[in-house]
Amino acid sequence: MKISVVLLLSVFLPVIKGQAFRWGPWGPCPEPAVQSKFTLCRWYEIEKLPGFFETGKCTEVSYSLRADRTIAVLKMRVMGRGGAVGWTGSCSPVGLGFEIPSHPSCSRKELVIRMSWFRPISDAQVPYWVLSTDYTTSAVLYSCIDILRIFHVEYAWILGRGRSLPEQTVNASKEILLGSNTDVSRMTWTNQEGC
Repeated sequence: MKISVVLLLSVFLPVIKGQAFRWGPWGPCPEPAVQSKFTLCRWYEIEKLPGFFETGKCTEVSYSLRADRTIAVLKMRVMGRGGAVGWTGSCSPVGLGFEIPSHPSCSRKELVIRMSWFRPISDAQVPYWVLSTDYTTSAVLYSCIDILRIFHVEYAWILGRGRSLPEQTVNASKEILLGSNTDVSRMTWTNQEGC
């Protein structure tokens, strides 16, 4: 068993290097308070906790409902010399994270995103929580992955309907993340200029 844990850690630690990894407190992911509904359509990334897949500028995410009642996720960004890159994924609502009438309510309001791009784990499932939204201008999203329930890797995004948000809205969004014990000092601004 000890060898398995050491082997697993030696595989995961290089993968999470550069992530919004928290050395302390140790333990599994928190269970933050969440909001019951989220509006599908296009959102722009204003700030985020950095991750290996969170590079580039002009980042936007579009959510749309598919015929099978799952949610398509399309994330686009501009890299280096102006080339646009993107990825697609799909969300399956768990509870009421997105307002889809055919899904029963449950105690957690989250999405489980399947992302085939997430390596080294193919078809990884990642929880995705809507912590807050006013439905028209901003939203705060959070995700966390447990590693053996010993430590965790977390991600957070402040999204806007437009390519910028007033500073007071960004600060209020960070207060929500602070309430979930997220270290917002590591959040980085997403360049939305010249898009």
